[in-house]
Amino acid sequence: MQPYLSIYPYHLPPADELTPGQKDGIECVYCPGGDAGTMRPVGHLRGTMLFAHTGCADENRMENH
Repeated sequence: MQPYLSIYPYHLPPADELTPGQKDGIECVYCPGGDAGTMRPVGHLRGTMLFAHTGCADENRMENH
């Protein structure tokens, strides 16, 4: 079986658990209210890019990516 390939190799929280700021790409998807610091794209939701702090993204990276 081939490994799953994704342009965004991160485990994302369920969409219904995200705050409005997280869904709008303003806040880190892993820590609500967190919009300070360096962010990186980790996915998208309905055409909107989702972002996370670099450290948060690293903690939620899928294995083998």
